Amino acid sequence: MEVLAALTRLQEETKCPICLDNLKDPITIDCGHNFCRSCIQQSQADLQEGFRCPVCRQQCDEGHYKINTQLGRMIETAKLLHLSGRKRKRQNHQGHYLRPIQE
Repeated sequence: MEVLAALTRLQEETKCPICLDNLKDPITIDCGHNFCRSCIQQSQADLQEGFRCPVCRQQCDEGHYKINTQLGRMIETAKLLHLSGRKRKRQNHQGHYLRPIQE
């Protein structure tokens, strides 16, 4: 059960706080929070004043963010784990795994 909880937590961490979908082309802003590149660019475009992080509200330099390729690879791995977990759940039957009948 701990593995399932860890997988759920990992999946939550790979979500963009703006669009709530898996991070796409993830970037990290000055405060350390991660967003989809397109989400944060749209957030910045809508502002009249200085840019604040949508999560912690810390003042950040507009357009000053880092592409986070490592996080992008981790998100792809999390997607694979999610698919694997779903496949395993289908094999699960009323709290126990299905096993072939031995003759």
